[in-house]
Amino acid sequence: MSRSKANWLSYAPLAIAYAAFVHPRFVGGSELVDESIDVVGFLIVTFGLVIRILSRNWKLVNVGLVTSGPYAVVRNPMYVGSFLIGLGLCVIIGNAAFLTGFAVVFCVAHAIAVRGEERILAKKWPETYRVYRSTVPAWLPSLAGLRKAIHEDRSWLSYRKETIAKEITPICGALIASLLLETQEDWLVKGWRLAHTEALVSLVLAALIFVFWSVSMLKQWNRSFFSR
Repeated sequence: MSRSKANWLSYAPLAIAYAAFVHPRFVGGSELVDESIDVVGFLIVTFGLVIRILSRNWKLVNVGLVTSGPYAVVRNPMYVGSFLIGLGLCVIIGNAAFLTGFAVVFCVAHAIAVRGEERILAKKWPETYRVYRSTVPAWLPSLAGLRKAIHEDRSWLSYRKETIAKEITPICGALIASLLLETQEDWLVKGWRLAHTEALVSLVLAALIFVFWSVSMLKQWNRSFFSR
């Protein structure tokens, strides 16, 4: 199973389940508590995006089997980033059952995808990948591994312009989803009369991000089309 299929299998049914069964509410019945939890959720989303950007960044400048940088911390850093993005959105939603469903669906779908990828890597680099797999964890990093990766080469923490272009869809998608979830919650719980100012600001920001994403994707498509 490819990464794109794993993502569709994870997010499409969850989006349907959210629309059908999840009723927005303030966590703990308090707007202050709910907003505090939303901030935590947004920070988790941001952390997930940072992990994806760093991982993509490093992969763009390396060829073959990448085993250094973030890939020396865990074997699947981009999947870890994706999981944190989804986890952060679930925290913003504030529904324990939905969060559990997300974790189960994500882990099952991506475990299948990773198993297929590992078979390909083991066939292409049998000895190198065997050693790599035996020394680097798949999902949960160790502090020792993180310290070692940063100490050996800090260049994977640097920024490269082309990385954002490659990660523009998850970045914009996560930001838009965060804004729309918060807007929907305020609108349905507080009512439009009380929530309309904040809701309009969030909707305008979401629209601007969507326009930015659309323009970026159009530019990428044009470059790809005319370079043929």
